[in-house]
Amino acid sequence: MNTLPESSALAADEGPSAYAIRAHTRLLNHVALANEILVVVALVVDLVITFANTIGRYAFNAGITWAPEASLICMAMMTFPGAAAFYRRGAGMAYTALVDTLDGRVRDIVHAIALWTVIGIAGLSLAVYPRFFSAQLTHALAVLDISNGFVAIWLGIGLVLMLVYTCEKMVQLRPSSAAAGFAVVAAITALILVFRWAFGAGITEVDPFVPILVALVIAFIAGTPIAFVLALGGMLYFIITGDAPLVTVPAAYQAGIGSFILLAIPFFMLAGALMDVTGMAVRLVDMVQEWVGHWRGGLLQAQMVAIYIFSGISGSKVADMATVGGIMKKPLRVRGYAPSESVARSDPCSLPASCRPRCSPQPWERALPSGAVPMASPRALPFNSAAP
Repeated sequence: MNTLPESSALAADEGPSAYAIRAHTRLLNHVALANEILVVVALVVDLVITFANTIGRYAFNAGITWAPEASLICMAMMTFPGAAAFYRRGAGMAYTALVDTLDGRVRDIVHAIALWTVIGIAGLSLAVYPRFFSAQLTHALAVLDISNGFVAIWLGIGLVLMLVYTCEKMVQLRPSSAAAGFAVVAAITALILVFRWAFGAGITEVDPFVPILVALVIAFIAGTPIAFVLALGGMLYFIITGDAPLVTVPAAYQAGIGSFILLAIPFFMLAGALMDVTGMAVRLVDMVQEWVGHWRGGLLQAQMVAIYIFSGISGSKVADMATVGGIMKKPLRVRGYAPSESVARSDPCSLPASCRPRCSPQPWERALPSGAVPMASPRALPFNSAAP
């Protein structure tokens, strides 16, 4: 069970409000525990279903017809409530370099700007969610013959949890800092609405991407999670131009988990865990350390080489990060490297590594639909081999 550290403001205030906040934190700890258990159960079920389907297709040429739809439900359970649980544990996947250099009230205000941005995006998404959910209830999954609502409901649960956890973070700040952050976000929102009116009335010919870019930069440097920064860009474009209704936003969230290749991520996470438990990870690290460990930052260099090696097996950037990242986090932590330093080195390395040709097709790939596994172009093989 995870707990949130109390801020200095709450530590100094031992009045009834502080006790009430601690009581609510204890309650939310139980909610978060149930949330995380749900995500783990969905992950295990997804692994079992996908593995059984793959074995059935390869060994018996008869897979489980309902497996993709069941995996889609599990993926929704893992993605949306799981994202909320992950955000409660920390800052999420966010740019915090600027925030880390600040201190005192200025840091709290910048943090409040990020939190109000998350609240605004999640709140607006939740406001249009009922229309999206109602539309999903009218459709059914083809094989399971159940409503699409069994998939869509987890988006609403995730949005509610995200709002609750973000408000929990907000009350850890001083009221004056939270109010100042709200004033900044409200002022930006007002300017966006004024620009929307001027753009719609033909008063201004400024490209809508200009104010959108300004808002995205502010949200990004304030430490807003990257997923919400991307969602903010789409929302602002729809608000300013009116090209699509806002109900498109939750529909886009839902469509984002529909990629077949995402089903491989849990398996590569499992592969990384098995490599760690069996000792393969240690031998891989030691081998690469012998090659590049004598260089400055040798373990980080070893991590990048390991990603390049593994990319010849997986053919997926996400799989490389899930497997090698899980393997290397313990050795890097033991040797004193910050997690942010590891991510900063491994993420750019996964991009060129995925351009190299993979090894010959594996047996399990025969169970996948045609085109599900990307292959290198024959013309690109010499270049990819020479310049990864």
